[in-house]
Amino acid sequence: MSLIAFRDRILPLALGRQRLSKAGAFVYQGGRVPFRSRSARRAIELAVRAAGALAVASGDLTGFLGVDLVLGRQGPVVIEINPRITTSYIGLRQIAATNLGSLILRAGRGAGCPAAPRLRGACDYEAGGRCRPHGRPAANG
Repeated sequence: MSLIAFRDRILPLALGRQRLSKAGAFVYQGGRVPFRSRSARRAIELAVRAAGALAVASGDLTGFLGVDLVLGRQGPVVIEINPRITTSYIGLRQIAATNLGSLILRAGRGAGCPAAPRLRGACDYEAGGRCRPHGRPAANG
């Protein structure tokens, strides 16, 4: 889940899906944003709550965050929070109608949180940086 933390709230950008190798050890291969899932709403709410708790605990959290979740049978579970730009940014910057870099800078300046940027389609991206935007977000499956 990609988010931007502002002083007044957490702005959810998109739920993404990571691709991992299936042979042997887990190797990160890239992913897709946005990712549609029956658990998406719950996952987004959980990621925002987790980031909000981190903001309260740190006293000063602003900027891009990546919240890693697992969407399991019992619902979404937070694995970790990365307080930095993550690989999903590669795909998000291709499909966001707003310059995400300017939003991150706005958060760092202490400005208030704007409306969430509109996403145009979806993007598959590779760990090495290649990106393939396409028209419609991925369906669950």
